[in-house]
Amino acid sequence: MANTLDLIIDTIRGERIALSETRTKVINFEIESPDPIHTQIERDGINGFLDAGTTFGGRTMRGVFYFDGYDVYDYRLRRNLIYRIFDSAEPFYLTESHLPDRRWLVKVASKYSVEQQYKHGFFEVEFVSPSPYAESIGLPSDDFTFDGLWEFGMGIPYDDFSYEHTTRSFSIWNLGDITVDSRNYIEYMQPLTIQYVGASSGLTMTNRTTGDMWRYNGTSATADVITLEGDRSRKNGTSIYGQTNRGRLRLDPGKNKFEITGTNGDFRILFDFRFLYI
Repeated sequence: MANTLDLIIDTIRGERIALSETRTKVINFEIESPDPIHTQIERDGINGFLDAGTTFGGRTMRGVFYFDGYDVYDYRLRRNLIYRIFDSAEPFYLTESHLPDRRWLVKVASKYSVEQQYKHGFFEVEFVSPSPYAESIGLPSDDFTFDGLWEFGMGIPYDDFSYEHTTRSFSIWNLGDITVDSRNYIEYMQPLTIQYVGASSGLTMTNRTTGDMWRYNGTSATADVITLEGDRSRKNGTSIYGQTNRGRLRLDPGKNKFEITGTNGDFRILFDFRFLYI
């Protein structure tokens, strides 16, 4: 991995730009800590307060940059290119080259100025993410090889693990820092997706680790595909939410032990989602 820090921008339309390829250097890039929002209940005549829980706001990060033009005319082309790269009409993903395994969904927080020094441009940009968490670039459906998608320090266990199973009891590893919960994912972030392929009657999935249970009160045939995506439930693309217990499955960090009942014959179950990191 190169020692020089770079930032990679991925648009939601699939375009990828490394700032180094535009002759833009990253002088510094800092991510602020999570922003806790505490809910407190004051009680008349009683000292202190009741702690009613904590949520987190979005995250703020700042970058300091400069770029080189070939001359004063090329400087203006470089400046306008920067404006296009950081166009925040739509959010985009931001990845540090020193942490290539995760990305932030961001927009530019406010306007910024480029200071011209002959053919060089210096500027600072503040980014804001609506999520307090970075998400893994890799998915469980990707190979777990240390080629940029996965790195040491991502919680990958030494034990054998899989996200596709054909037995009624199995474990699913959440390698992230944060519980995989549909409430922790926002637009453009992929929530937990579970696919069950096979026959069933009263299919029930239980995460013994979290105590969560999801149940489908209908039936499925051998070739049917039941999909849970966030809070949605479908069979062959058609909603079956009204025929479920409206349960929500979560994954705590680490190993989650699952049990399935209501299966008829052979089946496959697959889990896919992005891990979340502080």
